[in-house]
Amino acid sequence: MELYEVLARRRSVRRYTAEPVAANVTERITEAGRSAPISMSRHNSYRILVIDRPEETAALAEEWREQGHEGDPVYGAKILLVVLGAEQVQESLRGADAGCIIDQMHLAATAEGLGSVYICGAIRALGAQARYLRNFDIPAGFIPLGALALGHTPEDLAPVVREKTVPLLRRNGG
Repeated sequence: MELYEVLARRRSVRRYTAEPVAANVTERITEAGRSAPISMSRHNSYRILVIDRPEETAALAEEWREQGHEGDPVYGAKILLVVLGAEQVQESLRGADAGCIIDQMHLAATAEGLGSVYICGAIRALGAQARYLRNFDIPAGFIPLGALALGHTPEDLAPVVREKTVPLLRRNGG
């Protein structure tokens, strides 16, 4: 799929089917995130945690509801890719870098014909001590910054024409 077609097909998907995502597809998507542009090339300041077991995403949803929220914050997606960042990196850079990592994986998921959605609020609200993280060997000093939920979707991922939502500014008179 060409880049501009991927951009036209990319959208936030919040409905997934029960069909599993092949491991090699998940690998290609995480590779896209691993090659994202990172401030000062500090790639070692980030990790991508692959959560691919239903009981682990269910544990995240349960913990979310226990905190008084409603619903499933990952919308029943089969895969959750959590971006972790080193606490020592300046907060604004962590956010920008995580956004780049997640966006590249979002585009890669679209290129693979999968639906995906950026999950930020729930990941940050549950924090570094969340129970859903306990089964993973997360290095000391790394905190969850955001995630990409993904999976097969019943939604039509045909290209769409979007209104331009970010205003473009130009030099006066030009």
